[in-house]
Amino acid sequence: MIKAVKKFLRTHLVNENHPAVMYFQLLRYDRIYSKVQKRHERMSYAEMESELSEKFMKTFGRPLNWDNPQTYNEKLNVSKLYMPSALKTRLADKIAVREWIREKIGDEYLIPLLGVYDSFDDIDFDSL
Repeated sequence: MIKAVKKFLRTHLVNENHPAVMYFQLLRYDRIYSKVQKRHERMSYAEMESELSEKFMKTFGRPLNWDNPQTYNEKLNVSKLYMPSALKTRLADKIAVREWIREKIGDEYLIPLLGVYDSFDDIDFDSL
């Protein structure tokens, strides 16, 4: 069914920013992310550090400084691996972060929410 819906969206929707198109892009990202996450759960810190170092070198053309990170990208990579935090988990959740923003600075800074869905079948595309 998902292949048929994707085909329909590709042939009938030209706008890349249409919520339905964006939803399927997110589904694809979630599948890729979950595969990476499962692989990382089986890895040691040394293996993950090595993998992040390789990706950093490939992207930026220089080694990642694990001992004394200076740039934002270096600090972000070190933080991902060695500074786990419940707050980071909460801020990464697009629904949970709304409550955190509401607590810290107020409702007026929240972007309007179109909807929260537990499954694809719950989405009313006509309302979007």
